[in-house]
Amino acid sequence: MMVVEIGPYEKASLILLRTLTPLHVGAGHAVGVVDLPIERDGLGLPTIPPSGIKGAMRERFRGDKLEHLLFGPRPESREALYAGSFTILDAYLVAMPARSLKGVWALVAASYTLRRLEERAHLMGAEEVVKDIGNALKRLSEGLVEVSKVGVISEEAKKKLAIDGKVILNEEYVLEPVVIGELKALTQYLFSWTEEWRFVVVHDDLFRQLVERSLLRRARVRLREETKTVETGGLWEEEDVPANTVFMTVFLYSRLRAPDGRIEKLEEKLRECAKRMRNDVDEVRKYIEGRLLKEGNYGFLILGGHETIGRGVVEIIKVITR
Repeated sequence: MMVVEIGPYEKASLILLRTLTPLHVGAGHAVGVVDLPIERDGLGLPTIPPSGIKGAMRERFRGDKLEHLLFGPRPESREALYAGSFTILDAYLVAMPARSLKGVWALVAASYTLRRLEERAHLMGAEEVVKDIGNALKRLSEGLVEVSKVGVISEEAKKKLAIDGKVILNEEYVLEPVVIGELKALTQYLFSWTEEWRFVVVHDDLFRQLVERSLLRRARVRLREETKTVETGGLWEEEDVPANTVFMTVFLYSRLRAPDGRIEKLEEKLRECAKRMRNDVDEVRKYIEGRLLKEGNYGFLILGGHETIGRGVVEIIKVITR
């Protein structure tokens, strides 16, 4: 069995997060025209911070007597502090849907986002994933020399997305399709949930512009209950990531790190379970993923704000464990 060695963490799972509804993970402050912008990474691309994912996951374990041992004591707890056995890396953008004049929509990635995915796969020792992405990146560097090119996975994809030999995204970007057959290998990891022909890769210089044009920005109002007119200050604009956006992260697991005295307070059955987690990191992983994922491979969470108006439903897809 291969062991991941990243500090105390010995086990890792590569995870995709696919938005099933629009997602609003707010930045908490505005510097532009949008009153409630989404969280972005240092390069301006949408991201989901680990705290938001871990908090939502922890809620799934509320009431579980092993919750504090796995996630660490809650801040309001009077327990002595100790580290949990589970951590999450930042969820970075892999691909975002864009409107297509033919085929309705395409799932758009860039060499940069695939390279980030390659780095995460390398971090956890998933070398087969690293190899497939590396092969695709090499071909992309040869085929997407110009910003006006877009990589598609096959001639079939070209036919389904192109009009008069051009792929037109977000009504503005007219691109010449180039078949990059090596992209097909990535669809088994990333996009098994939709038709593989929708997957395209654009030039890095174009990607951020496409993302900005694909984000949802909508005005909302708050009404006076008595008159059904807009309250003073009750008009604002907020930003969402669209459904079918794909992020990636890594779940890292360590052996149980709770003190012996905390474990000994558990009832016998739970105490034996905790002792197994102390000795075998895979017991920790199986317990957490068993609660979170159906059939060991997929599950669902609600992330971010506006939960009560249908935002933030996310599918968790496990790609590989090492």
